[in-house]
Amino acid sequence: SGLTTVGNGILEIKHSSSLGSVVGGTVVSNGATLYVNNNISVGNEALTLNGVGNAGSLRSTAGANEWGGSITLGSASTIFVDANTLTLNPASGVAVSSANFGLTVNGGGSSTISGTVNLGTGRLVISNGLVTLMTGNVYSGATSINGGTLNIRHNTSLGTSAVSVANWATLQLQGGISVGNALTLNGLGVGSVGSLRSVSGDNIYNGNI
Repeated sequence: SGLTTVGNGILEIKHSSSLGSVVGGTVVSNGATLYVNNNISVGNEALTLNGVGNAGSLRSTAGANEWGGSITLGSASTIFVDANTLTLNPASGVAVSSANFGLTVNGGGSSTISGTVNLGTGRLVISNGLVTLMTGNVYSGATSINGGTLNIRHNTSLGTSAVSVANWATLQLQGGISVGNALTLNGLGVGSVGSLRSVSGDNIYNGNI
């Protein structure tokens, strides 16, 4: 039931209760990485991330994995999904929070964030893969889609600041939403099917493009 600290190197877990009781929480220090693997579902365990580690301070290496606790960023941090899926489905409703630190999501897999992202003035960066934001989010930093696809399902998924989509990246709208962020588009998007793409529902983009 005590705290788990990943002070250096890599801790790989392959069972939903590998970290013991969820009351203890887990901290990943700068330069270290927590690997989740093998189709596991970790319960309401608080997790603190720091830095990039081995491609990410939290890294889903294989399988359909789920994290059920809130994640706090102690510094600007990266979550990396190698393949398959990672779902952040917090019991408290807050998926990721920080005191003005940014979050980067990278890797070739698919990640779904089912809770609120609250980064203060921190930025959200999507570098690769497919990232889905299910809820409204609270941050005033910019959103940068540098690679891959960002799929949004809520009017305020993108926070309050400007959004940029790089060449060969895509912003997807889904579910009948109305989005007002200023938007900069570049190129044809993933698979040349649009750097801004409405995939289902009657969606509205009110922001300047």
